[in-house]
Amino acid sequence: MLRVVLDANVLVSAAIQRGPSHRIVMAWSERREFNLVICPTLVDEVEDVLTMRPRLRRWIDIDIAREYVDVLATFDGIVPTPRTHQRQRETPTMTISWRSLGNTLPT
Repeated sequence: MLRVVLDANVLVSAAIQRGPSHRIVMAWSERREFNLVICPTLVDEVEDVLTMRPRLRRWIDIDIAREYVDVLATFDGIVPTPRTHQRQRETPTMTISWRSLGNTLPT
């Protein structure tokens, strides 16, 4: 099955609106169309955005935001946070993606 790393922005967007990001996350959460790969750093980033930014209360209730983060934090696809990034400009998402592909980049 396909292993997919979603950026924190996609995970946040999925929680607050019903657009493409939401459909992608629903494909994972309801139908398990792919295996989601995520690290604690990304979960923390999503939690920070959804729970610490008052302007988002307009789109998502704080309790629902916490439940959403709990689902992300407790499922079995969590991988360890990368200690170092292979490239100077890599984000944690890029490093996870690269490592989850067996250290081979698609061409």
